[in-house]
Amino acid sequence: MKFFLLLIIGSLISPFQARSFKHEEVLIMQPHLQMMSSGKLLVRNNDIEVITVGIDSDCDVQFGSIQEAIDYSPDEVRIAGDSTYYENLVIEDKTIKLLAGFENCQYARRGYQQDQYKVVIDGGFSGSVISVFNSGSTSIQHKVVLENLVLTQGKNQISGGGLSAFNTDAEIVLRNVDIENNRAESGGGIALEGPVTLTAEDVKITRNQARFSGGGIHCSDTASILLFGSQSSISQNKLDKDYTGNGGGLHLTNRCTFVMRDGASEDNPMGGIVYNEAHRGGGVYISGGAKAFLYGYEACFVHPVRYCIGSNKSSANVNHNSANHGGGIYIKDFSSLFYMDTGEISFNKTSGGGTIEAHRSSSVILTWDDVPQGTSFLPVSTSQGPEDCWNPGDCLLIKGNEANHGGVFRILDSNVRVNRASIEDQRANSALIAIVVDQDDRNRGLIIENSLITHNGRPGLDEYYDQGLFYVTRADFYLINSTIADNVATERINEFVDPVALIENIKGNIFIDSSIISNPDGADIYRRGNSTQGYIPHSVQFVCSVVHETNSIPNASQYDLYLADPKFVNRYTRDYRLLHDSPAIDLCPDNSFFTFPNGHQIDDNRDLQLTLRPIDIPIIGDITRTVLDAGAYEFDDSVDY
Repeated sequence: MKFFLLLIIGSLISPFQARSFKHEEVLIMQPHLQMMSSGKLLVRNNDIEVITVGIDSDCDVQFGSIQEAIDYSPDEVRIAGDSTYYENLVIEDKTIKLLAGFENCQYARRGYQQDQYKVVIDGGFSGSVISVFNSGSTSIQHKVVLENLVLTQGKNQISGGGLSAFNTDAEIVLRNVDIENNRAESGGGIALEGPVTLTAEDVKITRNQARFSGGGIHCSDTASILLFGSQSSISQNKLDKDYTGNGGGLHLTNRCTFVMRDGASEDNPMGGIVYNEAHRGGGVYISGGAKAFLYGYEACFVHPVRYCIGSNKSSANVNHNSANHGGGIYIKDFSSLFYMDTGEISFNKTSGGGTIEAHRSSSVILTWDDVPQGTSFLPVSTSQGPEDCWNPGDCLLIKGNEANHGGVFRILDSNVRVNRASIEDQRANSALIAIVVDQDDRNRGLIIENSLITHNGRPGLDEYYDQGLFYVTRADFYLINSTIADNVATERINEFVDPVALIENIKGNIFIDSSIISNPDGADIYRRGNSTQGYIPHSVQFVCSVVHETNSIPNASQYDLYLADPKFVNRYTRDYRLLHDSPAIDLCPDNSFFTFPNGHQIDDNRDLQLTLRPIDIPIIGDITRTVLDAGAYEFDDSVDY
């Protein structure tokens, strides 16, 4: 497994550079690990000064305020019971812990903590519920810990309705904290700016609202966030409808780094980044070199102590979000990155273009990867096969998204890389999978490897036309070791409009290698854009692929194309593995060492189920010395289908 946060250095982000997918991993989150210990997030120390707050006679501050206790500057403030306190707390130049979860002050003094006792701090819409800041009189980095609290009804005219850490050098830890129903100009729930490190375990950020950016979280200026725990979520946050705000769930900018290690599960169906709304980036908005990393598997660390975070049974997910642009994710600017390893992007809705919309040389990498990494500080390697992930068989799932143009991707002058994904059931007026544009002809675009693209489009059932899968303009589109099958994407809208093809190309570079394109309806695979525009494609190459027709493919006779039924196990149950007599078996030469025309190389030779490629089947392909199967799956004669 990879370490849970990757810092990509400079141009190594680009997924179109040779071997760039093995990007350098640099540990920058040591403070997160140092705040953890075996079984508990915090290490208890008996030699500390404690002040208890509550309503019983054993309390140090009886019927008083939490702020009163904070002002005494103890090591810990322990709050008993499950009462509501109407306060706007200020933590200035302090290292302190605010801990609830105690039945009474006697238990609090003994440190007997139970998570079911949560204390509500109500800001009364008169300021941030909790503000953490440095006055500038000291250069010490302070540590603030909050446990078993509900922060609600805060309102800040600038940033951070629930929790504000603005221009602050601090380490903040949240455990079992709900941040809900808060308001701010930026960061309705949380606002972080400056060198702030936030470690959040079992934290719910829900139903917050911002005016301009970050309904749930606004993060800027090198701040970093780690969100994990089976009960964590960023849900139902939004931007004011009267403003064109960005980032319904998350607004990440100016080199902020965000890491999420848990998502939706049976125990937490609202987990992950879900049901958020914005003008741009319903779930996540990324700009200014910020980076977001979402991981859907467990990782165990051995330094400073053994500690496991994440789960193989919960997905890292961006689901059910909505926006005018980038219903799930909107990303822009050079060195900005969205990275997902094992997870789900599903059921997002975009009134404009793109469930994932990428602009201005930004990068998106979506993968299901299980390459062990074994350097110091990195996770203990664990096995994760296709049956061990959150959704066996479809460990990276992109499903049921809707957009006007570009059902999954709208890519403008940016790089997107997809590896081992199942992409199904999208809806759009045009380009069910992607619109890819490179205005400057700089070899940017989309690479899809080892992936399955099926059952996208259902024209005639509602308002969507479902015209075509890919629209490429002056950009690169590479489809490698993948399967496209049973999509309904080329039906004629009316008698005045020509039918489209699965791939529409206007002066782009198209490269299809060792793949299967199979539509029983006989739809045209390729078309050279709108002939009235007079563009000539830069290059079109179909190499060693099984296809259902060749008439639409220019110079088809020059390529190794095989007009045949690929013989899937069962189209009707969506099982697109190969039968033993499939013509796709051992059809192609091993391409794992190829350098493709844009300089790209395959990073690892495993198929959609992590089966090592190629598997050479005796007799088949021996004369032509071909060993690699076309399509997303490598046939394995040792496995019973």
